[in-house]
Amino acid sequence: MTLVERFLKYVSFDTQSSEETEITPSTPGQMVFARYLKEELESLGLEEITLDEMKLVNQIGNAYSLAGDNEKAADIFYRLLQYIRKHLPETVTSNRMLPLVLYNFARSLDLSQKYEEGAKVARYGKEACIKYGHYQVLHSCLEIEAECDFFLGKKEESVERYREAFYICKVMGYEDDLQIIRTEAEKYLNILF
Repeated sequence: MTLVERFLKYVSFDTQSSEETEITPSTPGQMVFARYLKEELESLGLEEITLDEMKLVNQIGNAYSLAGDNEKAADIFYRLLQYIRKHLPETVTSNRMLPLVLYNFARSLDLSQKYEEGAKVARYGKEACIKYGHYQVLHSCLEIEAECDFFLGKKEESVERYREAFYICKVMGYEDDLQIIRTEAEKYLNILF
């Protein structure tokens, strides 16, 4: 099966989540998809998923997010995080995969207007960046946490996170992200950097 065929098969599953339950997967469709993925990985002999395969799953989640299906994207990131933590503890410290997946998960939750969960996951992402010395998405985790805090009515915390994200972007020379932070801080909190 080609990558495109595999992707098209994945997107054919109904994995809409349900807010009416606290369990994961939250719908029968998600369980069907999870079983399919498990069987597919096992049939490919992938009891231990490689970094490249984790990156691929991460990109599938990003594709759903870009297509506007942030619920499905969040579910994919959640499952990938579960897998990383359970099966690949060395991955947590040896590369930037954990902070990247945490950031993508937080972003998809933020875009789904699940601000409490998004802020929590963004904080985990920030902590993982600092703990493991992988700073590429630190500013992004702070920006997501700031936006979620704003929508949760935590304006002081939001201001502080935007400031932290701004100065990290400034030091690192991330001009595009710097502009995003400026725009959001001004729009939400009337702060000019």
